[in-house]
Amino acid sequence: MTKAEMIDFSMVYDTQYIFRKLLDCAARPGTIHNLYNSIKMLDHQADLPPAIAGIAYTLLDREVTFCVSGAKQQLVEQSLQWKTFSKPSELEQADFVFVLETELDEQEVGVIMQQVNGGTLIDPHTSTTMVLLVQELSSSTGEAYGLRLRGPGIQESTSCSVTGLNWKWMEERAIRNQEFPLGIDMILATAEGDVMVLPRTTSVEREDQ
Repeated sequence: MTKAEMIDFSMVYDTQYIFRKLLDCAARPGTIHNLYNSIKMLDHQADLPPAIAGIAYTLLDREVTFCVSGAKQQLVEQSLQWKTFSKPSELEQADFVFVLETELDEQEVGVIMQQVNGGTLIDPHTSTTMVLLVQELSSSTGEAYGLRLRGPGIQESTSCSVTGLNWKWMEERAIRNQEFPLGIDMILATAEGDVMVLPRTTSVEREDQ
């Protein structure tokens, strides 16, 4: 089965729908959209949650590279390459990094964040976009901790909560985003299809519950 032959998931209409949702999330940081209508036909293939698969099918093509961090990395990368024609690469060169583990410790998070590409002053757009699997996203109080967001697309500030994301990700993100326009953009996604985007221009503070 090739990219154009995938059954029940349209590589034209469903990926366009997902792309529009991601663009809206990026334009309005803190906004949470759900992709269920587009990903409901996607099964767990090669241990890839449907929401992550849908995002990958939307963002990947033969012009970009990607890296997967998680169980059965090689199997997942082979599956994505087969379906999108994108090529796996080392972490340092990947245009997109998909992190499928929600329980990484601080050292593991630090290693990943210190290696990913933050772009250059000439070509800041060449930096890595990270797609992180989390357990839950909510615009209300959550079980773990809240995020207070400020920056372009936000009127003063907005809050949301996230479960299943080590705070070390945000600490390392702040370090990598200090020298704008260099920096790392992040997409947070749950297995159920909730998504939120944290552009490099968004500042994130922790609100403990």
